[in-house]
Amino acid sequence: MFAFMVSHGCMPNELTYIILIEGLAHDGYLREARELLSNLFSRDILCNSLIKNEALFLDQNNIHSS
Repeated sequence: MFAFMVSHGCMPNELTYIILIEGLAHDGYLREARELLSNLFSRDILCNSLIKNEALFLDQNNIHSS
């Protein structure tokens, strides 16, 4: 869905990313949530406190990408 949005010119904002990361984590796609979060940090797209809280949540649950 994310790729579809972007390919059709719908650029996500911070809230969209938060929803995607939370949804992935909630549905058990923790590695994917972490990968998306890492990708966003590496591209300096997101740095707000809500996203940092998501990162802390994933770290506290010892969710590490393989």
